[in-house]
Order: sequence, then C-alpha cells, then structure tokens
Amino acid sequence: MRLIQVTSEFLENFAENDEEEKEPEKMVLEGVNEEGEVMPSQADAAEDEVYHTTEKEDRNISRKEHRFFQLTVKKGEWQALAEIELPRGYPKKAPSFTLKMLQEGARKTAPSFSLTSVDPNALAVVDAARKNGEATDNALRSIEEELNTHAAAEAAAAGCPASRLLIYQLWTLKHCFAIYIDVVTGQPLHALREHRGRDRRLPFLYNPDTHSLDQRA
Repeated sequence: MRLIQVTSEFLENFAENDEEEKEPEKMVLEGVNEEGEVMPSQADAAEDEVYHTTEKEDRNISRKEHRFFQLTVKKGEWQALAEIELPRGYPKKAPSFTLKMLQEGARKTAPSFSLTSVDPNALAVVDAARKNGEATDNALRSIEEELNTHAAAEAAAAGCPASRLLIYQLWTLKHCFAIYIDVVTGQPLHALREHRGRDRRLPFLYNPDTHSLDQRA
C-alpha cells in the first residue's frame, strides 16, 4: 500500500473530488496508520425478511465510506493517540478527533498546604482524581472540544480555506497538547492562571488585551 504525504494540495484535491461517485482509494498517510473502514455489525437480511436496524448499526452504515486515521502527538515523555474520522463530505463536514493518553511523564510536585482553612477531604478528592486519571481525561476532553466544536468556526473566522480545516485542527491539537503538558509539568506559562472554573479549564486561547493565554469563557 503506497504512502501519501498530507499537504495542502492533497486536501484541496480530496475536497474537490470527494463528491465523485467512485470507489474510494484506500490510503495511509506518512507516519499515520489507517484504522480501516467501519462495516455494519450484522450481515444483510434475507430478501424475504424484514430487518430493522438498530441506531448503532445505522450509524455504522452511514460511516462506511468515512476514512479513519491515527497519529501520535508527543511532547517530552508525554504521548497521546489521536484517532481521526474524516467524513466523506469533507470539508463540508468537519473531521472529528478522539484522544487517549498513551504515556505520561513526570508531573510537577503538588504544593503542600498547612493552612487550617484548607479542607483535607477536598484535597483527598483531588489527589484521588489524579491517581484515577480523571484529571488527564478531563484535559483530553477539553482538547477534543477545541478540535470538534470550536476549530471549524475559528478557522473560517481566521480566513483559513475550508479545504485546509484538517491542517488547522492538527495545528490546534499540537498547540493545546503543548499547553496541557506545560501546565502539568510546571513549565513557565504566560497566562493569568493555569485553571479556571470547577472544570479546571486550561488556557488554550490568546487574549490580545492582556497579551497572555486565557481560558474560554
């Protein structure tokens, strides 16, 4: 199976030719593994039977001609896997990302508290969440939100051509993952605060008024 390097010209040609009725070409991106097509989970029903598909099966059938890829994003010892679903209607339909942490590095040492006003039970809950990986999962879900919910509108507002949306999303993934790793490893970060709100949102956005990173409202 031949390798195809992803360039802006490739994405533009893919977007222009996507509506043509032909058998989609199977491909593997350079440095990216193709996961394969999602096929219906059950065989076609016999002609003399009436078969009602489930919602999950309908969803899989509708995704039959989508393309699925995987890539690894790294910073230092930290590595995450990004699973990308490229719909047949791209770029009219935006790609979607799912993230999973593959390898974690060293975290910054948590500060010790001796103030009587600090609830020890609250600290225990936070520590348990970190050990169970909930903090990491929340951070990855917030990055997914930036990619799947906000990236398309922000790319259009920035004047990015629709055919280069995937490139913009990949840049956003690299940017957000780097900020997340800087926060958890204690690297200097030009931001007013590392977290905001009960969901501990990370400062993925640039605030031109303060010339610093800030959280989404």
